[in-house]
Order: sequence, then structure tokens, then C-alpha cells
Amino acid sequence: MNMKQNKKTDMSVVMYFVKKNIFTKKIRGLFFLCFFGVVSVMSFIFISVIYANKDASLTKKYNDKIYANPDKTRIAVIKKDGSSFDKNDIEKLNKISYVRMADICDRADDINYYCDEGKDYQYSYGTVNKNSVSEFNRIVTYAKGIKKAVSADRNIEFLKADKFMKSSSCINGSMLAAGRLPEKNNEVVMYSKDTSVVGQTKRFYFTAKNIWDADDYYYEDMKITGCLKEKTTQAYFSTSLCNMLTSQSDEAEFTLFYQYLKELGWFLGKAQVRPVYSETRDEGLYDSVQDIRGDKKALKEYDARWGIASGEKARASCNMTVWLSGADVNTIKEDVKALRGKALIYIKKRKSDGNLSNKKDSLKLELTDEMTDYSGTFLEISKHLYYQYFKNESRQASVYITHYAKTDKVIDAINKADKKYQAVSAYRMSLEGYDNDKISERLATLGIAFVVLVFMAILEVAILSAVMKISIKDWRTFRQLGMKSAGIKKINLVEMLIYCMSAVVITVIAANAAAEIGSASVSDITAYYNAVVYIIYLLYNIVVCVITSKRFCDTI
Repeated sequence: MNMKQNKKTDMSVVMYFVKKNIFTKKIRGLFFLCFFGVVSVMSFIFISVIYANKDASLTKKYNDKIYANPDKTRIAVIKKDGSSFDKNDIEKLNKISYVRMADICDRADDINYYCDEGKDYQYSYGTVNKNSVSEFNRIVTYAKGIKKAVSADRNIEFLKADKFMKSSSCINGSMLAAGRLPEKNNEVVMYSKDTSVVGQTKRFYFTAKNIWDADDYYYEDMKITGCLKEKTTQAYFSTSLCNMLTSQSDEAEFTLFYQYLKELGWFLGKAQVRPVYSETRDEGLYDSVQDIRGDKKALKEYDARWGIASGEKARASCNMTVWLSGADVNTIKEDVKALRGKALIYIKKRKSDGNLSNKKDSLKLELTDEMTDYSGTFLEISKHLYYQYFKNESRQASVYITHYAKTDKVIDAINKADKKYQAVSAYRMSLEGYDNDKISERLATLGIAFVVLVFMAILEVAILSAVMKISIKDWRTFRQLGMKSAGIKKINLVEMLIYCMSAVVITVIAANAAAEIGSASVSDITAYYNAVVYIIYLLYNIVVCVITSKRFCDTI
């Protein structure tokens, strides 16, 4: 009992002298606090740097053929049973800690869009080389007159591929300053200071080098239906457009036969096409009166050798190359009629295992005089025909997290949120082979971080010990008055720890507050801190402080 009382008395004596030192030597105390503040800030930064470079995957090369969008914060999610995602799934994903947003249409997030002429894309004008041929033994050539028939030989050049699609499932109505969310293929939401842009039309081009062919592009004249409150370059599109631009690989294969030749009784041209539909140009592409697909009696009596009458029309692209199969290119008239008039389309559905079915639908089709200016692989069909083979649904979603450092934690949380979910980092899935320059940079960064931490520790011990020696007489006076050496050491240690812990607490609070209000640089630092890292940070500062105090006390 007496020992406990003595310890309590000793501690009260220690605290008495600590308070005296703090409140009577304010300039000295302020210096200590500032110095400890510098050390705590520097150690906070460089401990984060060490943990940021602990991930060796950052030294690998990124292959954008897998995921074109290199966003490190993107996590792709599928369902193990292959089923599609719905609003409930998105709500569930959005509730997970560190998730900024969830997109129901993950595959579309690899599609680039271009909306600012002169910045994102530019036009050039000139005739297409009508004698250009490919390696197919001179049986592939541009059809004469086709491009000129549409837009005076205008060509498109894409300048910056730094904008990627996101669907409207990422946002809600409360994020809009005016208007509504997009619902149709030709609708978009974007930011503008002037909300009067709502209702205006703006042309958007789209490319997808890891989904389509490298030179393929699609465009749509988009109606701006909403204006975002927050300033951003990101535009948000309807889920139907996102699904349409990524659907072909999932559902069906379309093969077009064109340029019918009576002498052969067959079509000279053949091309595998990407079917799309346009909300703005859909009228007139389907005639239900001529469609006999639902009439069993008519089908029984119909000669279906050249396909079933479907009442469907389509628009070919003026950029389509004409493949004259089995014919001498010099004997065929290659004019604009090549991609107009009578045509046939074969459609094969995909089975659940992803393979194409052996069965095919053979439909009569009419290619209209009006043509599109998409790249050559796109065929514009009716909305009616499109949704007979494709669904407005997505079997792959994505979440975007607050920081790459939270990747593993969020992946674990997603996989636990639903047994059906399987999540992967899109960034990590696209990595291959180590980059020697990145390896050297990582090792150099780690080396610098460790050296700085050691240097700061040595500096603190040396400088603070030297400063405390200025008032060493005060401490020796305590000894002359009969105070034990252990008591003097406790007073000094407790005082130093108070300054040290005050600096640490201020640093942690200030850093997290700055990250919370949106400081990107500070967020990059705090993102790597968790309970373990905070303990390491705290121990570093305490150990250096204790060593400093001990070194000084040994000189008293």
C-alpha cells in the first residue's frame, strides 16, 4: 500500500515540475513543439511512402489490351453464376466502405469518348484512295463513290483518348444542378457552368480498341438532359447505350451479305458487322406489315432460300470496305450501289457456354440509300431487330474506390457482401512483366524514405539534446536539492513525451481533416494508414523521443 502511495506521490511531483517547465518556459516549449511537429510530419509522410512502395505490382508494365482504362481505383465485379446485375446490386456495392461509386456497366468503362472538337478530335478532308487494296489478293477495296455520297470525304482523327465512359448508374438526381438523368441512347449528362445547355445537342464519338477493332469508331448526336453540380470532365451515359456498345461479344454474331449479282445468284460482298441502333434515326427501319416471322402459315409457304422477309431495313457505313468474294475486282462495278438495296443477314446466337450456336437466323434485309459515317464495321439496324437478339443488361459491374491502397480491403468486402460476387482489381489484372525503370525508381524511393527517417531521428536526438543542455544548470539544481536521478529523468521524459504526443496528435488530426475536405496530395498519404501503420508511426516518434531524453539525462 505504501509503495503505491509513494509512486502516486512521485508521479504528482513529476507532473508538478513538468507543468512548471511548460508554463514558465513558453518559448522553449514552443520550440520543442515545433521541432517535434516537423519530425512527426516528416515521419508521417515517409512511413506512408514506404507502405505505398511495398506493393511490387506497381513496378510492372500496364497492358491496356486487357482493360483499356488504367484507373487504379477500379475493381471489376462479376457473379459466379453468370447472371446480370441490377439496382439492388449497385446499392449493395455502394454501401461498402471506401467505395466512391458503382457502375452497373463495367465493360463500357473501357470505351473512350470524344466530345470537344479541336481538343478531343478533329476533322480532315480529302478523297479516299479508290484504288487502295489490302493483302487479300486484290479482292478488297473501297467502294467507289460511297464516302463522297455521305459527307464530302470528311475523315475523323482522334487526338486524346483520356475520357472513358461511365453509365448513369454512378450518379443520382441529387447530383444534378438542372435536368434529369439520361434514359435513351442519345442522352447524356455532363458538367457546364451554364445550365442552359440542358436540351442542347452535342456530337460524341466513341472508340474501344480492346473491344472493337483498333480503328473502329461510333458516334451519336447526344441530347444533354442534365447538368452536374460538381465540376468534372466526366460525362454519364444511359445504361442502354453502354450495354449496346459492349453487347456483341456477349449475345450474337451478325454477318451481312450485300451486292447481289443475278449472274451468280448470290451476293458478292460479305462482312461481319457490329449491330447498333440509333434513337434519333430509328424511324422507318422496320415495317411490321412485311414481317412474316410470326406467321406460321406464311412461313410454311415461303421460299426462304434468300432469307425470311423481316420487314427490316439497315444503314451501312460509307466507310465499309467492299470484299468481292470469288470475283475479279476489275469486272465489278464498285459504286455506291454496292451497299444499297437487297441484302441478307445471318444471325447466330451465343449459347450459355459462350460458343456460337450452329443454328442461324437468315433474314432478308434492305440497305437504305441513306448511309452512316461510322467506321465500316458498324451496321445500323432497327431498335426492334436489335432487342430480339440483345438485352439491356450487364453481367459485369465495377466499383471505384477512394484510393488504390484500399484495393485488397474492398475486394474482401465485396466477396463477403454476396457469395455470388467475385471481384478483381482491373489494374492488377492488366499488369505483365516488370519494368526495370520502375523497379529502380521503387528501390530508390524506399532507400530515400528509410534514410530520411534515420536522419530525422539522428537530427532530433542531436539538436534537442543540445538545446536542453543550455538549461542543464536547472536540472543539476534539482540534484543539489536532493532530487533523485530517476525523478529528474522522469520529469524530462514526461515533458518531452507531452510535446511529442501533442505534435503527433496535431499531425494526425490535421492530415485526416485535409484529406476529408478533398486534398488529393494528403489523401495519397493518409490512404496507406491503418491501425498497424498508425502504431508503427506512433512507436517511431516515441522511441526517438525516449532516446533523445535518455541521451540528455545521461549528461546531467
